[in-house]
Amino acid sequence: MVYPFYRTFLPISFLCFVFVSPILAKEPSIKLGWDLNPEVRVSGYNVYRSTDKDQEPVLLNQKGPIAETSYLDRSVKNGVTYDYRITAVDLQGLESEFSSLLRVAVPESQRPRETVFMPASLPSGQPGFEETFLGIGLLNLSDNPDQISLTGVDSQGAATGYQVADQLLPHGRCAHPPDELAAAPAQTIGILSQASCDIHPFFLAGTKDLKSFEGMTEALKPGKTLYFPITVSETGSSVLGLFNPQEKKEARVELTAWTPEGTLAGTTTVALPPFGAAQHALREFFGENFQLKEGYLKAVSTEPVEGYEISSFDAQSLSALPAQSTERGHRLTLPHFFFDDSGGETEIRLINTDEREVEVTFSISVDGSQKPQSSTLRVPALAQAMVQVRTLLGRQGKAGVVTGHLEVTGTRTENGERLYGKVIAEATFVGNGGTARTSVPLRREGTDTWIFPMVMQSREAGLTTGLALLNQKDQTIALTIRALDDQGNITAERAIELPAGQRLVGLLDTDLFFGPDFAQTGGHLEVTGDRSFLAMAIFGDVLVEFLSHIGPVER
Repeated sequence: MVYPFYRTFLPISFLCFVFVSPILAKEPSIKLGWDLNPEVRVSGYNVYRSTDKDQEPVLLNQKGPIAETSYLDRSVKNGVTYDYRITAVDLQGLESEFSSLLRVAVPESQRPRETVFMPASLPSGQPGFEETFLGIGLLNLSDNPDQISLTGVDSQGAATGYQVADQLLPHGRCAHPPDELAAAPAQTIGILSQASCDIHPFFLAGTKDLKSFEGMTEALKPGKTLYFPITVSETGSSVLGLFNPQEKKEARVELTAWTPEGTLAGTTTVALPPFGAAQHALREFFGENFQLKEGYLKAVSTEPVEGYEISSFDAQSLSALPAQSTERGHRLTLPHFFFDDSGGETEIRLINTDEREVEVTFSISVDGSQKPQSSTLRVPALAQAMVQVRTLLGRQGKAGVVTGHLEVTGTRTENGERLYGKVIAEATFVGNGGTARTSVPLRREGTDTWIFPMVMQSREAGLTTGLALLNQKDQTIALTIRALDDQGNITAERAIELPAGQRLVGLLDTDLFFGPDFAQTGGHLEVTGDRSFLAMAIFGDVLVEFLSHIGPVER
């Protein structure tokens, strides 16, 4: 039975510029993304596919509706054109009408190239950045070797004369440390590379005393509207980076700063020529009198741009995050939180990008408790809220070590209909009384493959990597966890089963994962499952002088 949903299911709009792309590794695949239906009563989606030769669309997700707003089709062939349609399914199992049609042509076996950007340095002379360094790396996710060229560019996208060639092995990784980047001309603001879609760039910032590191390993996704949560200490500062990946079009970016109350605190316009970039402290963007220790930035561009933010806290710790886009979502999930009596905290920051007030509901599952604890928070239009998890749980006194996971859902009312709101959320982990901190975006959906392009596990060096895995499904998920070195060789492997509704959290050198004999600095980590799940990775040192989020890579 076909049931017309609210507003005839809106209808679905595909997010073509973000998600729809043939992934041409050993076997091609197509990842689809679509806009969320805002009705609270939608329980999932069906994906239908047809070709020129097919009479009727065929349902792809035979195991039942999928909760996510994306789908990876691995059963496509090179040189074939496919037509996709999506339907929504409500809580009673009734199905909506078809969405608009999306046609995707899978190319022949040639591998598409795209431009990737990495910063070449951090601004000097800024509080908290005087004694910092930056290195870059590349990870090959393909089964094939690849050779790429790295080119230094200035803020206008012009080559500066810095040129390096890399030969990447299948599933291999290479790195360029700070002393190599220091050889680039002074005007070099970034490093560009024309690489296949299977080559993933990342960079690592750190303090010169080696007491703090922060990796930007998550892909920078282009968008016309981007958000940056801001929080810095009185003696720290925040650096914002913007890059225009367009080869022929200028991007004009209106950059606005907002207080936690939703009041405009500053505005400026940044012109980015083709392949141009801007990387400055906030006062260089907004002027010397600019003050914003808490709040957020919003970038609205004429063309899709990429962005990132790096914050310094008292020259002791660094925190980096890619820009985030806003979408209506069923829920946002944090696979792991903690707080303790020694200065350990998990802080949640929420940005309501809606023009109306949003009611945010927290569902908090504490390890050892039978039922989740619920808490609500109202966030005014365009405002930002910050709350500690211990406050949400009402545990302000001595609590010992408390861990668990949480889900966030934002809703609003329109014409009597309960709809999902547009909420962005990030968690900041604070350790050692504030000496160590790192920020993690809450995830809207899981995937069946998580790739983390950094492994740091060495008792001798005092480095640890923690992994959190969360199964939100009602069925057991079979998982395979692999560590690979810089040459793409598998160094450790473990198969586990994660029961429905359960999670697994531990260090890589424990019996939960690879055992006490495992040690590796470099390479990457892959976690795959037979169903979608959520994962998060953090590395730090045994003295908790720093923490760093290892952002995942999409294949």
